[in-house]
Amino acid sequence: KIWPRLAHRIPAFENIKLKSAWAGYYDYNVWDQNLIIGPHPVITNFLLANGMSGHGLQQSICVGNAISEMILNADTYTVDLSRFNFDRIIRREKILEDFIV
Repeated sequence: KIWPRLAHRIPAFENIKLKSAWAGYYDYNVWDQNLIIGPHPVITNFLLANGMSGHGLQQSICVGNAISEMILNADTYTVDLSRFNFDRIIRREKILEDFIV
């Protein structure tokens, strides 16, 4: 539906044809655009690990390790991710990045 309009506006598009494409789900935290990880504040035995947007692949090793430690009820964690807990949303505290890639 959009192709005729593109070709009309930009004639060079008439010679460009899409050969393949893919799409996927893009997980995004609209509150502060950062990871949400840890226990759900109301539902027991429910752990969250979401809202990583495009950072998910980069953060997946650490997140997977943290979730496994939470499942095992570890007393100490390899990485302290408590600032990314869901409770910050309830407290209305945003984690804002000064610099982002």
